[in-house]
Amino acid sequence: MGHETLKARIASAPLVKGVVDRLVEKSIAGIFPMDEAATVLRHKHSLMDELVEKAAKLNESLFGRKIDFYGISYIADPCVNDCSYCGLSTSVPHRRQILSDEELRKDFAVVMDYGAGELCILAGEHPVVTPEFLSKAGRIALEMDGKKALEKLTFNVAPFDAEGFRKMRSGIDFPLQFRIFQESYDPVTYRLHHTKGPKRNMEFRLGAHSRALKAGFDHVGIGALLGLNADDSVYKHFGNDFEIMAMIDHGYRLHEGTGRFPHSMSIPRQQAVDGFAGKVANPVDDQRYILYNAILKLALPYTKLILTRRETAEMFDVLRPILNIEDLAPRPGVGGNYKNAHFQNVVPDTRSAAEIVADVAAKGYIPVIKM
Repeated sequence: MGHETLKARIASAPLVKGVVDRLVEKSIAGIFPMDEAATVLRHKHSLMDELVEKAAKLNESLFGRKIDFYGISYIADPCVNDCSYCGLSTSVPHRRQILSDEELRKDFAVVMDYGAGELCILAGEHPVVTPEFLSKAGRIALEMDGKKALEKLTFNVAPFDAEGFRKMRSGIDFPLQFRIFQESYDPVTYRLHHTKGPKRNMEFRLGAHSRALKAGFDHVGIGALLGLNADDSVYKHFGNDFEIMAMIDHGYRLHEGTGRFPHSMSIPRQQAVDGFAGKVANPVDDQRYILYNAILKLALPYTKLILTRRETAEMFDVLRPILNIEDLAPRPGVGGNYKNAHFQNVVPDTRSAAEIVADVAAKGYIPVIKM
């Protein structure tokens, strides 16, 4: 659905009785709850207790109290894009690296020892980061899975055309997920924050998940970077509300076009990064962040909700009743699992993998891990 239509629905949504229950009824049935989602976004603060409580109940009914984990490995950071929020942008000076086969084995060996069921492989967008290079990295990762803990490999990399995705898929006989975030679903915001490189092509990125699924990937993950959209034209923080609405719309359009809902979703909050002096355009406070995650869980109940260590341990405790997936002791730099590296972003929660897993279990949840 067009972005202007989605905005208009949020702006004009009246508060009506029973809207949260109708939202759940439709989403469980696989019906896009557009009007209900618009209403709960518009009136989220007055509905806060009900949204959070029902999101937790719905999540537990579908997934129990299990928490999945994924490790991360950054394997290359050359990038041809300039993005206002990214410490790896081409205009930010630092020494770029591409891991050799031996360095891949070293980095994967460390992160595989955590015993997580998913490994997320990340790289910048650059001609050297080819489908063949990524496929090779995936095969090396599988070789290093000594615990046989992996259930899927995830690639969080720049989008390819259909042929590129087929080359990645054909080289790896293992469940694969392609996960990228749209960053912003608003064309004006998107152009403002992507000033150079192929990432400027918003539509190509938006269609990547469908291309990956049609090329044989088993799963896809979606997301938005909250804080980019500075639109306060209707009311303060309207831009962030729109991004959540558009992300829900994206999930249902994927289902309509491919028969598959996204496997995972995440809404990281924008951070200030080295190399960019600008402030976050539209910061999201903790209360709205909790509400956005609850709304996503209610609107896309079969999609697993991710929280990353960009957030504090305290925020994990608050959100865990509606979470499904957490990253595990991330070190977001090339080769960062086995050596000191330039980190792409700040990691407030720096606990070890063992500490995180022990804490999850102590809080009454079931960590899905092979220690």
